[in-house]
Amino acid sequence: ADALSFVMSFSGDPIFVDSGTYTYTADLNARELYRSSSAHNCLTVNGKSSSIPDGPFSWKTKANSNVLHWHANSAEAKFVGRHDGFRSFGVEYRRELLFEYHGLITLTDTIESAQINSFELNFLLSPTIDADITDSQVALKDRRSGVTKLVIRTEACNDGKSLTGNWSISDWLLSPIYGKQIESKKLVYTVSAKGKVEVKNRIFSAI
Repeated sequence: ADALSFVMSFSGDPIFVDSGTYTYTADLNARELYRSSSAHNCLTVNGKSSSIPDGPFSWKTKANSNVLHWHANSAEAKFVGRHDGFRSFGVEYRRELLFEYHGLITLTDTIESAQINSFELNFLLSPTIDADITDSQVALKDRRSGVTKLVIRTEACNDGKSLTGNWSISDWLLSPIYGKQIESKKLVYTVSAKGKVEVKNRIFSAI
């Protein structure tokens, strides 16, 4: 269920992280939560994962992923991939990640559906990072110093027309080692639409 997820650090410090494992069989609900798409830096559709678990070590359904494009040169690295984990909702999904070495990262999620669905982009924050939300912009701050390290600027469109989404932040739990949980935060960007939806998040240094 972590298909097309990513993690990211800035100047050696983790920013967007994986939730970890926490447990295998002691708590089935926790096992399923930590394996879910919402516990990774992934898209969810109507709150659902791209792969559905079947017990602690098996899957009822599994998303099939493939790489559409990859290149890296002296100026940038670019990845484009897709998976079919949301076809039960009639949703086609592609993610592009462009890393320009001068410091700009552009994450573009392209979603196509004939029916209205809720699309949620999940971003799990390191415990050392907090966030301030202002409309379509998020400031990622070092909790210890209060200094803004990175800014996320979001643009969304629906069939080529501007689309308004919503950023939110909530409490979350991470498991840095097996059997342990620590408190952190999760950012979620939500849009509801049908047709072709494109969400572009530009991430850049504020320092």
